[in-house]
Amino acid sequence: MASIKRHWSQPDSKPFDKNLLTPNNPRAHPDLRVKDRSNLQEIRSRVRALRDELEIMKKRGKMCIEEIGYDFDKERLLDEALLPDGYGPFVDPKNGKVSKDWLIKREVDNYAKTITEDFATILETKVKPRFYIQTMGFTVPWHQDRGTQSAINFVLTTSRDPIEFRHRVYRYRTAIIDVQQEHQVTATTEDRVLFKLSLPDMDFDTARRKFYKYCLDNDVSPSGKGIHV
Repeated sequence: MASIKRHWSQPDSKPFDKNLLTPNNPRAHPDLRVKDRSNLQEIRSRVRALRDELEIMKKRGKMCIEEIGYDFDKERLLDEALLPDGYGPFVDPKNGKVSKDWLIKREVDNYAKTITEDFATILETKVKPRFYIQTMGFTVPWHQDRGTQSAINFVLTTSRDPIEFRHRVYRYRTAIIDVQQEHQVTATTEDRVLFKLSLPDMDFDTARRKFYKYCLDNDVSPSGKGIHV
């Protein structure tokens, strides 16, 4: 994105020449170059992706969460999350502290596995699924996630209890989250049930771009019902 800003902030003083916009022009932005000049769909997709990226940057500044549209059966996933087998207290890998009010289940199957595999395809990266149950009244204190660069979270109870970052508070249902920014969550209204897809090898910005590219390429809405499992 920096190269776009430099190019626009230092416009050419010569009269505009529409021939400069050919896809293989060496002066064009790299994301707009394509090998096949007839591949208009590829050009349009990349232009839309860049336009959306710029609009998001202007509106939000530094981002840490992006709510997404992903059509899934919430009740079915919640039923799987509430099956007691496989849960254990969360153990902080840094200090070994055991949290009995924050339970984790690392092995998933059935519908949760289907969603996991779907996002592995969408994002083209390794995905590690987890269920969490956070007891009402318990706070997951300020932290950065370890072993994962970003995550996709599905809040399976209500979304009244927000996630807090140092600079802002968000309520969401399904979102891509930058878990390398410090955050905390307090379950103040009820037990909080969460399905989390950890992305150990993909940062927040890349995951967001990959998701929107998939939506553009497959003609589905990134912010409403479109991708369905």
